[in-house]
Amino acid sequence: MNKDEQNLLMYLETCLVDYRGKVTGARMNSIDFDIAKGWIKDKLIEFQRIPFREINKESPFPVTHTVKFSSKAWEFAQQFRRERAEKSVDTMEKR
Repeated sequence: MNKDEQNLLMYLETCLVDYRGKVTGARMNSIDFDIAKGWIKDKLIEFQRIPFREINKESPFPVTHTVKFSSKAWEFAQQFRRERAEKSVDTMEKR
């Protein structure tokens, strides 16, 4: 996965873990949505728009989508989290 894909996967993983799979679409750009479409096609994720009538339009950053991960997406997310953690530890040890 390239950097854009890794960043999107980590954002969506945060949405799953911290917000029960609710995604704020305003925090995504057109590249992110294109990546998500490919992942849907590849069955890596389920990503759906919330019906307009159910969106809280008074929120400055309303939840507009929901996401679910396949087992493979969870494997990627775990791998990238671990790599980020190891980089952080390496950086701290070099100080």
